[in-house]
Amino acid sequence: MGDGCLWYEFGNTYRIKILTNQLNLQICVQQKLYKKKELVLSMKIKEYYNYYLTLHKNPWNIRLHVFGQLTTIFYIFSCFYTKNWLLLVFTPFIVYPFAWSGHFFFEKNRPAAFSKPIYAKISDWIMLKDYFLGRLKI
Repeated sequence: MGDGCLWYEFGNTYRIKILTNQLNLQICVQQKLYKKKELVLSMKIKEYYNYYLTLHKNPWNIRLHVFGQLTTIFYIFSCFYTKNWLLLVFTPFIVYPFAWSGHFFFEKNRPAAFSKPIYAKISDWIMLKDYFLGRLKI
């Protein structure tokens, strides 16, 4: 491929074998994987989270995601406190107005939830954990 990454090709999809560092991973992922929907759909969660991070580089986008996740937690506690069990159905959708506005206004890209919603939701929570542990550079 000539881009510094070691790729294996399987039909119309690509797999990364070895990457030297995280910056290289982000460049490779953005150049190849985002354009290859089939590969994104076949990723495991750890690979997907690295791809997910390439879509979340703007600090304001990350902050909006964190605020949305904290709002989701507050919403869940409110549902339990008021015993409105039926409202728990809407829990997965609380974060989206915050997260998607971050992508639209700051990141100028397509949210990861459009390609693989379950992995994107898991990655939201992993990013929240990484945010509070100081692993994300903002």
